Amino acid sequence: GPWLYQAKKTPTRVTGPKNEQIAAVYGGMVGEVEQLSNARLIAAAPALLDYTARKADGGDKEAKNLLGLVEGRTNQEE
Repeated sequence: GPWLYQAKKTPTRVTGPKNEQIAAVYGGMVGEVEQLSNARLIAAAPALLDYTARKADGGDKEAKNLLGLVEGRTNQEE
C-alpha cells in the first residue's frame, strides 16, 4: 500500500499502509518547507522505486543506474 505523511505535526511522520511508522522527519536547520518536502519524497519512495524498476526492466540505462544506487552498487555507468 501507499506511504502517507502527516504534515500537521513535528516531526513530520511517514506511515505505511498499516499505520506503522516508516520515518520521522525533522526540519532542524533546514526549516519546515524542506522538512515537508523531505517527508513527501520519502512517502513517494515506493512509487518512485516501482516506476524506476519498470523503466529499468524496459532497458532504460539511466533507470538501471538509479536502481544500482538504491541497491548500494557503487560502480555505475556514466
